[in-house]
Amino acid sequence: MKVITLAVFILCGCATFEPPDSSYTLPEVIYQSSLPPWPFHTDNYWISLTFKIYVAADGSVRNAVIETPTGSRAWDTLALAEVRTWRYSPALMNGQPTALWLRQTLRVHFDKPVYLLLADITCPDQATADSLYALLRAGASFDSLARRHSISISKIRGGMDGEIDIHSFPIHVSKELAVLHAGEISKPLKLGRTYVIYRRVPNDV
Repeated sequence: MKVITLAVFILCGCATFEPPDSSYTLPEVIYQSSLPPWPFHTDNYWISLTFKIYVAADGSVRNAVIETPTGSRAWDTLALAEVRTWRYSPALMNGQPTALWLRQTLRVHFDKPVYLLLADITCPDQATADSLYALLRAGASFDSLARRHSISISKIRGGMDGEIDIHSFPIHVSKELAVLHAGEISKPLKLGRTYVIYRRVPNDV
């Protein structure tokens, strides 16, 4: 057994609706937990897996089916349980949230989790995020701005999220978080249909 956590999920641009329809707006992944340790010996650094995922109108995953079984029923079962914890921005049909089946092909890299202590300010649009980012760069309190302006539930804690594996975010977000030093903030990052500013909180806080 190769005991390596599957922690990085790079979407290959192969995501389609069942059935495809031009009136839909594609949902975007917001949170994806790591898959179980890979049970087979391999010299590869990644594998490709295809799932059918039922995304509810609120962005939660209500059902999932693996279309490329690995040969390990136990692993497939555990993997599907993790996929059901993922979150998406809702799909839109004519501008309204809707549920649908999504076929998603993932390139899954073998890697170890990287946990950082994070806080966030989640904004409904880029203009708001850019304005708050400018205030933060000018010395404004992250805690105060989060409590006043964030639309995330973390606002009641001054934006504090706790320790999070950065690989649970989409790759464009995890790359930005990976280079943050303690106390630094990220630029506004698009996450689903929101824009998020992250702060790497020093561990001694």
